[in-house]
Amino acid sequence: MKIRPAHALAVALLALVVAMAGTSYAAAKITSAQIKNNTIKSKDIKDNEVTGKDVKDASLTGADIADGSLTAADLPAPTAAKCGADQFRLATGCLIKAVRPGGTTTLNTALTDCNSLGGRLPTVNETKLLPLSNALSSGVTWADGNLSQYEFTGDFTDATGLKVIVTDFSGNALFEDGTIVRYHHCVVNPS
Repeated sequence: MKIRPAHALAVALLALVVAMAGTSYAAAKITSAQIKNNTIKSKDIKDNEVTGKDVKDASLTGADIADGSLTAADLPAPTAAKCGADQFRLATGCLIKAVRPGGTTTLNTALTDCNSLGGRLPTVNETKLLPLSNALSSGVTWADGNLSQYEFTGDFTDATGLKVIVTDFSGNALFEDGTIVRYHHCVVNPS
């Protein structure tokens, strides 16, 4: 006795082959132009399938990214900010190495001077973080050459009236009236 496949089995196998071929065809031929906007959700996308090159620059906002979902590996390496030869690199900008007009500058004059350069006075914390030996060996000058001389900072307090915080090169701070004359440095943005 010879076994012959039933007609129904042949039809079922043919349907299975057509269905599988159709799925493969659809997966290979459907493009983004054929997908209606806002119809694909994150659950529809396999993990690690979308990369940075698939996302248009500046198209994501903080609301699009789940808290804690990014790690340092997900972010590009920071580019080295460039300070000029006459500047010393701080974490927050570039400190102009040369002391600004000294000994006869009031706070208002110092603020105007730094503003004219597109900069600002350094903060007390920036002064504290200046690596002393690196800064001095790279040409940063301080006040009149005396590291214990105080300079203006961009830190203010108004708890008992407007007071400016001045600091020495080590970050020791004093509160005083901004009319006292001091030296100053300016911090500008890297280029």
